[in-house]
Amino acid sequence: ISSSGTDFNGLRIGGLVDLQAQLAPLDPQNPLGLGMFFALLNAPGIEVFGVGVDEKSDTEPFGTADGWARTFEYLESKDVYSIAGMTHSPEVADLAQVHVNAMSDPEVGLERMYFHNPTMPTRVSDELVGSGSLGNATAASSTFDTGIPNLPALIAGAGLGPGPYPADETDPTFIGLFLKMESDTANYLITSVAGSVVTVNATAVAGDDEGFWHDDGAPAFAAAVVDRPFSVSIRGAVVSNRTEEATAYADIPRGYKDRRMVFVAPDQAKATIDGLEQIIDGFYVSAALAGKTSSKAPQDPLTNVGITGFTGVVGSTDRYSELQMTILDGGGLWVVFQEADGQPVITRHQLTTDMSTIEKREFSILTAVDFTAKFVRGALRNFIGRFNITTAVKDSVNTVLDGIGKFLTEQGTLSNFQINRLIQDESQPDRLILDVTIGVLYPLNEIKVTLII
Repeated sequence: ISSSGTDFNGLRIGGLVDLQAQLAPLDPQNPLGLGMFFALLNAPGIEVFGVGVDEKSDTEPFGTADGWARTFEYLESKDVYSIAGMTHSPEVADLAQVHVNAMSDPEVGLERMYFHNPTMPTRVSDELVGSGSLGNATAASSTFDTGIPNLPALIAGAGLGPGPYPADETDPTFIGLFLKMESDTANYLITSVAGSVVTVNATAVAGDDEGFWHDDGAPAFAAAVVDRPFSVSIRGAVVSNRTEEATAYADIPRGYKDRRMVFVAPDQAKATIDGLEQIIDGFYVSAALAGKTSSKAPQDPLTNVGITGFTGVVGSTDRYSELQMTILDGGGLWVVFQEADGQPVITRHQLTTDMSTIEKREFSILTAVDFTAKFVRGALRNFIGRFNITTAVKDSVNTVLDGIGKFLTEQGTLSNFQINRLIQDESQPDRLILDVTIGVLYPLNEIKVTLII
C-alpha cells in the first residue's frame, strides 16, 4: 500500500465498510487506516485517497524523510487536493510545503494544500545563528565546514563565548549550539568553532533525557557531506510558563507563512476506539479536516464548525487561557477545542500559516480560489489544440468564460467575476491571454455591537 508497491495505484476508499474490509484493524497501530477512517467520517459520500510511506526507523516511526519524499513524488501524478500527513515531523512539513507549492504552480495546475500537526513545544524557539547552502564534511570525520568565514563573530553576536562548549547538559555552562543539515534528522551538538569549521560531538550527551542529540558514536560523519544546506542554531530553553509555551507554539507556523500550509493544534485528541476512549495523535484531526474540506462547498468557512469522531482534545482550552489561545491564533495555528466535557469538538478559526492579509489567512478563500482555477481550467481545456485562433474562437472562449463567471457567482463561490482582457499573445501567437478579476466572499468572523444609553 506504499508508493513503492508493485503496480500500486493508491487506495481509493468510498465508505467505511470498504475501509474496514481493506485496512482493518482501524486503530493507532495503523495510522493510515485510522486516518482514512476520520477523513471518511467527515466526508460522507466522498472518496478518500490513501498511500502508505515505504520506510520508517526507530527515530522516525511515522516514516523517514526519504520515505515521505518518495510519497510526495508519487503524489505528483495524482489530482488530489487536501493532504493530511500522519506525522508530527517538521522535516515532512518542509517536504510538503515544497510539494504543494510546486503542484499548485499555474504551469502545473494541480492545486493542493497540506494539513500538518506539529508537536506541542516544551522549549522556546531555537535562535538561528547562521545558515548556508554549501556545507561540507569529509568522510570519517567530526568536523563540518560551514563556509561562513565570520561564523565566530555571528556566535559572539548571539551572546556566546568562543568555546569550547561542554557536551554535558548537566554542566551549568552548557550552551546547546547545534548544527542541522537538510535531509538529516540528527541534531549535531557543536563543541568548538575554528573559523568557518565546527567540530561536533558524536557520543552520548549526559543529561539528554529527550534523546535530542546525535550520539551514534565517532566519527559523526561516516560518509562525506557535499554542498549540503545547513543551519547553526542555539537550542531554546525549556519553557517556564504557559504563555512562553503558547508563544513557542505560535512560532512554529509563523516560520512557514504559506497559505497552502495549515498547522493544526493541539497534538493530541481523544476518541473511542473498539469501545475504549483513547488519547491519540492530533494528526488524526488533520485527517478529519482534510475530509471536511473535500465535502464542503468551496466558499464555506470552517470556523466554529464541529468535527465528527472525537470525544475531546488535549492541549487547547483545557490548557491555555483565552489570552494564550489568542497567541496561538496570532501565529497561524488552526486550533480545535471543546467548550465543555461531552460537547462536540469544534474548530476555533480556519487559519492558514500566512497571516499577512485576510485573503491569505482565511482557509475558505483559498479553497474558493483554487476551485475557481480548476473549474476555469477544465472548462477551457476543450479549446486547446482543436481550433485556430480566430475572432469567432475568441468570441466562443469569451462566451464560455462569461458563463463560468455567472455560474460561480450564482452558486455563491465568488462575489464577482469580471473579464478584463482576452487577447492573442503577440510574442507567442498560438496562445490566448485572459485576465479576470474575481471577488471573494469574506467569512463573518466578528460582530461589533455598541450599546448606547
